[in-house]
Amino acid sequence: MTKVENLSELFQICERKKIKGDVLILSKVLDCSQSAAFFRYRRGTPQAVKMMYNIVTGREELVERLRQQVLAENGEKEIKQFWK
Repeated sequence: MTKVENLSELFQICERKKIKGDVLILSKVLDCSQSAAFFRYRRGTPQAVKMMYNIVTGREELVERLRQQVLAENGEKEIKQFWK
């Protein structure tokens, strides 16, 4: 993953990759209502945009790590079933 420093770049990445639950998580992180978190993010408040970027990239990394784990487990099960 490329390191991004520009706030507008972070915002554009988030806009492409965010999903519904990300705003809920942002509101928990910022300790405010969902609407307040959403509007802070939309206004481009640096803290909100950076946190949203961390949420989006962290979610993607978590999903990929879990997907690899599931594939590894399924692969082992298929191999075990094949040899029985």
